[in-house]
Amino acid sequence: MAVAQEQAAAATSEPSSSEPVESVIVSGHFLGSAAQSAMKLDVPVRDTPFAVQSYTESFMKAIETTNVGDLYNYMTGVKRAGNTGYDLTIRGFKTGGTDKNAIMVDGLPGLTGRFGSPPTIGVDHIELVKGPMSVLYGQIQPGGFVNLISKKPRATESAELDVKGTGYEGGGRALSDARGYEVSGDLTGPIDAGHRLLFRLIGQYYDRNLFRDFAYEKSQYGAGGLTWNASDATSATLQLEHRKVQNNFDVGLAAPRGNIALVAPLTTVYQEPGDYRDEHGNAVELSATHSFTEHVSWNLAARSVQNLDDDGAFTSVAVRPDNVNLQRRARRNHIGRKYNYLDTGLKAELKTGEIEHRVLVGVNGGRDTDDEDRRQFFNGGTCPGPQCLDINIYDPIYGRVPAFDSLPAVNPTTPRNLTHQLFTSDSLGAYLSDLVTLSEHWKAAAGVRAAHEKQEIQELRLLNVPTQTKTADKGFLPMLGLLYQPDTSWTLYTSYAESYVPAPASSIDTNGL
Repeated sequence: MAVAQEQAAAATSEPSSSEPVESVIVSGHFLGSAAQSAMKLDVPVRDTPFAVQSYTESFMKAIETTNVGDLYNYMTGVKRAGNTGYDLTIRGFKTGGTDKNAIMVDGLPGLTGRFGSPPTIGVDHIELVKGPMSVLYGQIQPGGFVNLISKKPRATESAELDVKGTGYEGGGRALSDARGYEVSGDLTGPIDAGHRLLFRLIGQYYDRNLFRDFAYEKSQYGAGGLTWNASDATSATLQLEHRKVQNNFDVGLAAPRGNIALVAPLTTVYQEPGDYRDEHGNAVELSATHSFTEHVSWNLAARSVQNLDDDGAFTSVAVRPDNVNLQRRARRNHIGRKYNYLDTGLKAELKTGEIEHRVLVGVNGGRDTDDEDRRQFFNGGTCPGPQCLDINIYDPIYGRVPAFDSLPAVNPTTPRNLTHQLFTSDSLGAYLSDLVTLSEHWKAAAGVRAAHEKQEIQELRLLNVPTQTKTADKGFLPMLGLLYQPDTSWTLYTSYAESYVPAPASSIDTNGL
């Protein structure tokens, strides 16, 4: 909810019937008062029958965010819930790596990096929409989604340079033990005198040590944008984005017998100092808008992302029966992901008598692929022995394991664990919505969606593994809302909406299908 405060201050001089009293009105907005994500319309938050919050760039700077994850503690009902950028809990509903619409960029799926939280240096503001929102966006968990609105080129010249230093204190660490730094810049403005061409360049680099033993993170981020204002009615923006992240592989602490009191100190790490995860991704985004008249406009948004990550680590498997040693696995993966999505729609402002309509009709869809090549999956040999990978939970000693290349790729008894799978997801949907102004105090919203989804899994290494396919059609997905606004500050609303997440291709229903 956007909050505005007004305050009047009277002059401090002696009261006089002939001297006017000056009124001063002070207003401030730390959270944004507008959010397009809920209805895909440029309307205030108070005109939408959904729980929407907009977090401005000023707010993110005030709390000194580096990535979106820094903001979750300030989002009601949102918690981080895993290692990837998609792992969230929104209103109690968990999202994961396959929930591509859990976090979107400009209303489209596809982060440039799967692991770690997206950087905020390239974000203008962040919109959080709670509740089922599949009518306008397709597959989404019932909790809602986070939409990152990227920084676009501006007609006003602006340049910004930011340098930060970081450190940790506590848990046995002093500020000088785990240092880091961050450098970022943001430059925007017009290219020509007529402001037909605008540009924006954004860059960030950080290198920091974390509070856990030999834990680190290095990140490079760059983004560029070019806007062409072809006329007063037509404009297009092309944006490029690059992100590279390098860090150690860390899967957390072990709790023997499930007892948190038996957990080792927080700084303890069970992976080797040379374990790694490297990830880099690139994105291209195109957006365009054209106004046919003052009341009718067309919008297009398309986003294409390619992402690669490699990891090699001795990962945790299980606590041994002695509750002192931890079984580990030698694991290496090479994973490539692609996202190609498009959303286009027509907006119209109409009147039927005294009733005003804001109608939106559109189509969206695309394809994403996930190529997961498991190159090593070795659970270790007998302990003690030359291929033992175990480590002591409370007194870990590193460097005793053989090199990755000297170990088998997979255990001889479980050769089919060494998989190479290609996951493909196709989606296509059409939607229609209407935001209706019934009177000065009453508004209503309605929408419907028809959609087709297809999920497929192919095994590219193992023989005699059939391709698994699952399709789903949604013929009628509704959304309804009613709003009452007694004044300019309050909105009372009720709404009904549905969401869906297609079943994985590997799932089997009660009929064996």
